[in-house]
Amino acid sequence: MQSAQALIATYFENRPCDVVQDIYRNSGLKCYDYWAGELRHILIDSCLVACDEVPVYYREKYPGAKIWIRDMDMEDKKYIFDCFVLELGMFPGIFPFSLKDFA
Repeated sequence: MQSAQALIATYFENRPCDVVQDIYRNSGLKCYDYWAGELRHILIDSCLVACDEVPVYYREKYPGAKIWIRDMDMEDKKYIFDCFVLELGMFPGIFPFSLKDFA
């Protein structure tokens, strides 16, 4: 879980929640669109370049120059999903999406 927390913390440093939400709003999109869009971006479209900033856990478990989050096992994706939701200030149990929505 610590690796997922580090990954999501870095994600929000690079894509600050308020700034990205403003981009969605200015495009006429709503909060649900932000949640779904960003989770899709993280879980399906993103890859990690194996470098020192990527937690050692991921570099060791998924060797290679690029680590695609979509190719991670369900446990790791679940931790990443949960950390994203918790960072938004919600609990995964009440969040309107589940990991299955991004399979």
